[in-house]
Amino acid sequence: MSTKVALKFQTVRADNKGMPALARKNVLVVDDEPIIRQTLKMILRFDGHHAEAAANFDQALAAMDSQKFDLVFLDYLMPGGTGDKVARAMKSKAPNQPIVLVTGYVPRPHLPDVERIIQKPFSVEDIRDALTEFA
Repeated sequence: MSTKVALKFQTVRADNKGMPALARKNVLVVDDEPIIRQTLKMILRFDGHHAEAAANFDQALAAMDSQKFDLVFLDYLMPGGTGDKVARAMKSKAPNQPIVLVTGYVPRPHLPDVERIIQKPFSVEDIRDALTEFA
């Protein structure tokens, strides 16, 4: 199964007027699908944020050991486990770590260690709204 992604970016002036004023964030993107990782990183970098990517849960936990993230975008279904397990492990390392689940899984799971759920396919505004919420 492949994932299709369609992006629409708001046109902004060179001085960034019309864009929400957000502090630069350090964001971890965790997804086994390369197109989703690349798309999220592109959106984040376009808006001036730093984005790291992990293709699996082990890489995600290793990234958290090496640096602090302002926000984590986490897939739910990946080889080797589900997002609830990695969210729990992340919260044990950093209890205040905001985690946004990005999933195409239906029904949407209830996860106490996740602050927000974004349904795939997502929009650029979904990602920006999450960044604003945890700014």
